[in-house]
Order: sequence, then structure tokens, then C-alpha cells
Amino acid sequence: YCSRSTSPTRSLMEEEELLLRIKDGIREEGLHAEVILFEKKTDKNEKSRFPLEFIMDTIRLFQSADVVVGVHGASLANIAFANVGTTVVEMGLEGLSQASHYRHLSQALDLHHVDVFLAKDARSLGAVGVTLREGELESVVEAVVGGLKRRKGEEIEHHSEL
Repeated sequence: YCSRSTSPTRSLMEEEELLLRIKDGIREEGLHAEVILFEKKTDKNEKSRFPLEFIMDTIRLFQSADVVVGVHGASLANIAFANVGTTVVEMGLEGLSQASHYRHLSQALDLHHVDVFLAKDARSLGAVGVTLREGELESVVEAVVGGLKRRKGEEIEHHSEL
């Protein structure tokens, strides 16, 4: 999950609830998956990680992801490192042409892209806090569970071919 909780714009107001519901959905379906929180570090004094180490960890994380979830923002650019077939759930703004580049990237890389829409806000990309449209929280959970099931099915199919 690409968090924007430390970002000055588009922080998802129901992030905690969403993460709990995703974990519940995974457990209820009997799937085995770990929800990893990917977020920008805000401590400028933190020197425990070299930039190259952080970059390599980020690449490995996105390469290992079966599903990537996030509000439209720079962290989603890391889907460039995802494997073919990875599900990308982007919570974004409907009808905003400048907010469609992650969908295009997903299509170019053969990723399964799912758009889930945020509630309308006059501030658009500049909104400080954003919320999902009514009912869309469940759409995110369904997309995550569906993506995990799809990946599990691909693994079973691959092993039966061996």
C-alpha cells in the first residue's frame, strides 16, 4: 500500500479503515498475503539508509508485489518495477486527463489496472485530504482480493505446466 499520510496533498482520510478492511478481506478469503506500507520518510536526519539501498529495496518490493494500491501520486511510478500481471489499484480523480498516466503505464507493462474514484473535490490534485466515493472502499478490497486470487491462479497454472 502506497501511503500518502505524510504528503502535503491527497492523504486518504479513511486509510486506517481501508488497511483493516483489506487485511480482513485477505483473511476471510483464506489468502496468504502481507500488507506492506510504503511511505515517504519525513525524518530528514535519518541516515540509516543510503539512497542506493533505498532504491534497491523499493525495486525489490515492487517486483515482489502481487497487488499495488495507492492514491494517485508519485509512489505509483514504482509500478514500473512490477511484474507482468500485477494488479494496480489506483484511487484517483475521474475525468482528469493529467491523472491517467499510471493507467497508461499499467497498459504498457501488461499490468491489471483498476481505477477506483475519489469523492469530487474542487481542489482536485491539490486537495489536502481526500476520501473515497461512497461504496468505493469495498471496491478497493474486492480489487485487492481479486488480484491476489488471479495471481494465485496464475501460479497454480504455471506449476501444472512443469
